[in-house]
Amino acid sequence: MTEKRKTTTSTAVKNRYNKKTYDVLSVRIKKETLQAFKEKCLQEGIPQARIIKKSYRGFLKFIINRPSQFETVFPIKIKYFPKIKLPF
Repeated sequence: MTEKRKTTTSTAVKNRYNKKTYDVLSVRIKKETLQAFKEKCLQEGIPQARIIKKSYRGFLKFIINRPSQFETVFPIKIKYFPKIKLPF
């Protein structure tokens, strides 16, 4: 059985889809902290993206479901989020 090669056409199609569907989140983090994060993820066998995704999804679920408790858990000011159905 021959293995299918990835073509530049399929890569271009995927790149267009990703550009249309996704956005980029960029943060600055101390090098030591990032290194520790990467090492821990590697040790545990957990993809780094999974940790980030679970974090922001948990944050959104919490703030949408318990807006009155938000400031006691996260001591930052944020405008009220209306109840919405999350896409995940």
